[in-house]
Amino acid sequence: MLVARYTLRAHRAAFLLGAGEEADDVVQEAFVKAFRHLSEFRADEAFGPWLLRIVVNETKNLARSRRRRAVLPGERRMSLEQARHRVSFPILVPAALGPPPDVVASDGGRVVSLIYPRTRYGPLRMDEFAGHPDQIYFEKIVHTGDVTPVTVNGTKGLWIKGPHELVYLTPDGSSAVAPPRLTTGNTLLWGTPRVALRLEGDVGQAAALAIADSAR
Repeated sequence: MLVARYTLRAHRAAFLLGAGEEADDVVQEAFVKAFRHLSEFRADEAFGPWLLRIVVNETKNLARSRRRRAVLPGERRMSLEQARHRVSFPILVPAALGPPPDVVASDGGRVVSLIYPRTRYGPLRMDEFAGHPDQIYFEKIVHTGDVTPVTVNGTKGLWIKGPHELVYLTPDGSSAVAPPRLTTGNTLLWGTPRVALRLEGDVGQAAALAIADSAR
């Protein structure tokens, strides 16, 4: 009932605020967050204005995300099979999420991003980098307040509340820093001997670990 009543108004607001062709995604995420946080909704407040405030915030998040998406050089959208032939490392796909709707290769085939615009948790993104996590950096941040050590497929990982960078070592041994690509949600960092991985999105620790554990 609420979705049918307010979708058109929310879509119009998102479009006019600059979401453009991504207005549908903004509205969907706004409804997801609205229903997730209904306990915070005041009974004496109209639902429409409350929802539109969420739409405004989500559109701002989209603008920040667009700026971040422009960071990596040479980004190219392609199929998963094309990416497998282009990058220099084995691409891991989480069975828990299935084949990614969008795949982006960048930085000369040294980075691949699996993008899931619509999941039960909202938008999720899994970035994979040629190399492996910098364990010295892991040890430096593991004791900070928002970081929890975890295990993913038998290897060390970090669960971090909020967006976070990934520091990893490239195949030639040099250190590289990957800034966060999403502006909201949480972060899971882990890796294999050949791939450093980061999962981003508004997902809880248990669900994130299940997704990461299913990556093959």
